[in-house]
Amino acid sequence: MARNKNPRRRWWTVMLLYPDYMTGDFGADIFMDWAMAAIPQDAVPIVQRKAAEAQTVGNKLELANDFRMIAVWRGRTRLALDATSDI
Repeated sequence: MARNKNPRRRWWTVMLLYPDYMTGDFGADIFMDWAMAAIPQDAVPIVQRKAAEAQTVGNKLELANDFRMIAVWRGRTRLALDATSDI
């Protein structure tokens, strides 16, 4: 695992909600990734851009703002289950 070389920045895990027009299961489909930023508010747009880049259609810059933030955790967290998981 890479060490944070800038003590003012840290890892954040950001969970985003897919926009309703991108999913048939609105409210359950999420995008989750990590970002390095000084504060959690700065991590959100970084992950929004990552979510938009992962899409295969549409204007990536416009798509980014359509992903809504659900939660942000300090550190790098891995998702074990979500609302779309079969349990």
